[in-house]
Amino acid sequence: MSHQALQQVQKEVREGRVKERPHGNLCIYKYSPDCVTEKAWNDINIRCRGIIFDTTTGAIIAKPFHKFFNLNERPDTQAQLVLKKAFFMNSQTTEKMDGSMCSVWFYNSK
Repeated sequence: MSHQALQQVQKEVREGRVKERPHGNLCIYKYSPDCVTEKAWNDINIRCRGIIFDTTTGAIIAKPFHKFFNLNERPDTQAQLVLKKAFFMNSQTTEKMDGSMCSVWFYNSK
């Protein structure tokens, strides 16, 4: 991702689906409460779960997990579909525990 990705995220900010918190040349982005209540998800704001950009270079400094959804919350998380995918793809299904996410990263400003 580059300046183009940062520009797409900043467009989401202008449209109210993402919130930003600047700190010098770094800025952290998180989807907004309105995005959640309106279920206004798209390929950009779903990635804004604490992603940090260097706004001068467009570089991603920290890239946490994308937003994920509860069972039966969306058409693609319906129980029958999830179980079918898990069986045929030999994947693993785990329980989502409520709580917070913490992202640790190192940034050298030099």
